[in-house]
Amino acid sequence: MDGPEKHLVAEVFTPHAVVVDDGHIHRGTAEILAWLAGAASEFETTSTWLETRHVAEGTAVLQLLEGNFPGGAVELTYTFGEDSAGLISTLTISAE
Repeated sequence: MDGPEKHLVAEVFTPHAVVVDDGHIHRGTAEILAWLAGAASEFETTSTWLETRHVAEGTAVLQLLEGNFPGGAVELTYTFGEDSAGLISTLTISAE
């Protein structure tokens, strides 16, 4: 994740949200902040949003991620679940 304001990103998650990324599970605000500062920011990237669709779990967004990571490009699906207040309760990131 780009930018120094990672705590602002964490604020759109519920306090007990769950993020699944690259086979790792991050639960709650502290773990999500650690993920944002670590694995989610490990490489320099650019992204292109390709598609948004509604799915049973909530909303899925297809993104082309390009950067200085092994392979250089990957299409990822971000599947968001929301609570009644519109905060993210679950986020699963998977490669297409």
